[in-house]
Amino acid sequence: MSKEEIYQVTKEAWRIDKQKIKKVRHAIAIYSKNVKGIFSILRWYRNDDGRWGFDGKLVSPDMYKKYTNQEYRMYGPLGYL
Repeated sequence: MSKEEIYQVTKEAWRIDKQKIKKVRHAIAIYSKNVKGIFSILRWYRNDDGRWGFDGKLVSPDMYKKYTNQEYRMYGPLGYL
């Protein structure tokens, strides 16, 4: 998948507490324990189904290299910093 495709599938359908949203600055896409993308969150919005989505952008190349293709153990496909 391209970075844009990873962003598109990462940005939608988040179940996260409204109070936590204020603290979350980055979203991480994880597949098979490996980070495939990390995005800076610019703003949050509510989807029609009541979940959250975000508008964002790919992080800096240095931060991207630091986190991508590393193995992480998580209980789900998405994470946040």
